[in-house]
Amino acid sequence: MYAVTFAKPLAGITFTKLPRGIQRAFDRAFDELKRDPRTPAPGLDVHRLRGYQNVWTLRIPPWRGSYAIDGSSVVMIVFGHRATIYALLHHLLPPEGTYVSSPPSPGTRPRNRRAN
Repeated sequence: MYAVTFAKPLAGITFTKLPRGIQRAFDRAFDELKRDPRTPAPGLDVHRLRGYQNVWTLRIPPWRGSYAIDGSSVVMIVFGHRATIYALLHHLLPPEGTYVSSPPSPGTRPRNRRAN
């Protein structure tokens, strides 16, 4: 059994900004996450995010909650609309294979690296 926690303060702040009905839908999904945070199930639409080793997303259309699995804990990172959450997540946790310190030189293309 996993424990679901919120990364402070961002996860709590972004969760409270969700519509009340969506918050309740996430609350029901948290019960399913406690059983198995890696496997989709009825009421649990999850997938691992490409470019990250251990970051997943929980989908309650059109809203998303991103989380990391740390041992026996599921740590919710941020919540938001699908149109904005990934940019915010990439700002907080740049995915592997991106240019964190400096962008590529003009006219060059970065290598396409896939997460395993």
